[in-house]
Amino acid sequence: MSLAGEVRWLLSRGRVYQDALGRPVRCRGILIDITESRDDAQGYVTQTSLRSEGPLERAAILCLDARSALGDGTSSKLRLLMDLLLLELGREIGSRMDA
Repeated sequence: MSLAGEVRWLLSRGRVYQDALGRPVRCRGILIDITESRDDAQGYVTQTSLRSEGPLERAAILCLDARSALGDGTSSKLRLLMDLLLLELGREIGSRMDA
C-alpha cells in the first residue's frame, strides 16, 4: 500500500496511436511498480508470489528481475532487448485484458 507523498519507481512502456493529422487518438501500454526492486535490492521476484499470477505475469516479473540484475553496466543493446521483451509482454497482457 502506498502512502500519500511516497515516492514510487515505475517502469513504463507504451505506444500512442495517431490519426492522419498526427493527433493522438489512443494509447496502449503498461506501468509496473518496481519500487521494491529498486529499494530493497532483493529483487521483485522475492517480494511477489509467482504462483498466484498467470504465466505472462510471471514472465514479466522474472524479466524485471533479470533486467535489474543486469545493472547499468550492461551493454545498451542488451538493455534495449530486455525493454523490448518487457514491452511485448505488456502488450500481450494488455490485449488479454481487453478481450
